[in-house]
Amino acid sequence: MSLHQRYGKAGDPKTFLINMKYSKNKVLGETTLKILKEKITLDKQVLILINKRGYAPITICSKCGKKETCNSCDINLVYHKSRKKLICHHCAQEQVINVKCSNCKADNKKISLGFGIEKVTEEISKEFKNISIISLSSDSIKKNNFSEVLHDIEKGKIKIIIGTQIISKGFNFLKLDSVFILDFDLWFYNTDIRTNEKIFQLTQQVSGRTSRDEETGEVYIQTYDTKNYLLKHIILNNRDAFYERELALRKKIALPPFSKLVAIILNSKNITFLRKISIDIKKMLEPIKGIIVLGPIPAPIEYIKNEYRYRILIKTNQAFLVQKVLRKYNFNTILSNKAKMKIDVDPLSFF
Repeated sequence: MSLHQRYGKAGDPKTFLINMKYSKNKVLGETTLKILKEKITLDKQVLILINKRGYAPITICSKCGKKETCNSCDINLVYHKSRKKLICHHCAQEQVINVKCSNCKADNKKISLGFGIEKVTEEISKEFKNISIISLSSDSIKKNNFSEVLHDIEKGKIKIIIGTQIISKGFNFLKLDSVFILDFDLWFYNTDIRTNEKIFQLTQQVSGRTSRDEETGEVYIQTYDTKNYLLKHIILNNRDAFYERELALRKKIALPPFSKLVAIILNSKNITFLRKISIDIKKMLEPIKGIIVLGPIPAPIEYIKNEYRYRILIKTNQAFLVQKVLRKYNFNTILSNKAKMKIDVDPLSFF
């Protein structure tokens, strides 16, 4: 069964692209800002989606190029201006910002690159000084006043809502006129084989915050790649065509639902031991007919919480072989208390 029309009198929201190629402001394009001002002048309520926490994802020394990274993970620290700290979003380690570069010893040469919800809120607040604004992310939402904030949004008291993915579903904002998606292009930078599907779903979810009553809402997407095929389906709101293309692509390269995947993630503080047992496990699996063993390779984030990480991926067209593999081998015998293993059937994450 499929639904071809949304509930209520309003039609599907209209989607428009904002080409950022020639924009001087890389956070809020000039066209975006112009439309925002028009909406606020008309006393409309708008939602701005920026799916990144903190102020900036990268802090770097402008003299020598050294990035601020987590001591326990192979990842950049995120600058949270509101807390005046650099924070790892994987292990939650926090560091106070040191004005002196630990590499070249230069003073006051650190700069922030990219933008998160805090920076967007800062820029919006400068442009709309007398307008009610709220910023909603997992860092800012407090359980004791969130219901009060939602009440103010629903009543139209707050005109500009700035939020991460947390605000994309589950809320019924009848006063909401428009949605602005600022960082659409960055959503593609991950290792998930379901990236296109997830982006399409997220865009549909956030678009669904508009057109909740009788008026048709509008969605504006900032992008540098206006010819992206996914955007074509989003603009036309053509779910069937998108899923048909996505399924055809997955069938061609034998990805789910046309195959079964099992991920083996190995962790160890000893990188030499980890490499050895990863190869040993692959050799154990390879003789099994009907499966393809991919890897081992270092995980996309190779080092988390002071442990190295390797991944092996099993692909098969026969689902019963997965259980056969898991029952046949006692992997604990080769882990030797020096490594940990996680087996993820039908993995949703590939980091």
